[in-house]
Amino acid sequence: MVSGLDLERSRDRLVNVGSCLLRIGGEVKPCERMDEAYRGLRAVMVPEWGGGAWAEVLRGGDIAVGDAVSWHGELFSE
Repeated sequence: MVSGLDLERSRDRLVNVGSCLLRIGGEVKPCERMDEAYRGLRAVMVPEWGGGAWAEVLRGGDIAVGDAVSWHGELFSE
């Protein structure tokens, strides 16, 4: 999980996470299970790709808590 990274409209963008390279494939739509965890959570997650994104692994590797995350050479930090 990465917070603070704007995923909305990020389809086909490349992201480095640790030593991995990922291509964002699309939005993950929140399902009804979100409301089972906490009532109203699904509605909160719908705007701006709040449910997250799925990605294709282009270069595998290890990912650890605290690893750098970057879009096209732009470093991201929380």
